Amino acid sequence: MNLVGRGLLPVADMSGTAKLVRQHAVSLMDFAMREVVDETARAAPVKTGDLRRSVSMEGGVIDGPSGPTAVIVADTPYAEFVDKGTAPHIIRAKGSGVLVFPWPKVGPGLFYFKQVNHPGTKANPFFSEPMGERFRMALESAVFQVTTVGV
Repeated sequence: MNLVGRGLLPVADMSGTAKLVRQHAVSLMDFAMREVVDETARAAPVKTGDLRRSVSMEGGVIDGPSGPTAVIVADTPYAEFVDKGTAPHIIRAKGSGVLVFPWPKVGPGLFYFKQVNHPGTKANPFFSEPMGERFRMALESAVFQVTTVGV
């Protein structure tokens, strides 16, 4: 984040001012990233709720050399498949086993196969595509809160 402004401060005060600005930048980032986590979780599709519950900020905001940094994750084995979709692929039974599942469109009972052709899944970009926009809006909200409400 680049902060631009004008002011007259004695040079001796600059190190303290820079430290204060950096602390506020970390606080703003933390506020914004918590909003981004909440918005991303709300956007996650829900079947069991595991994907939605897995969205979190990993390790909090870190004040790195180039400024505050945070990492948001959706920590399930299938999150990327939901977000980006999958191409058609073959699913094979493990070892000498078989795949077993109901197939109501074909008939009653269970069906057994050594392998099936999966048609792929359409992407549901709940995580990757809107992330930049969510962050921009959350940061604007954080700055608004600090400048008008004094949070």
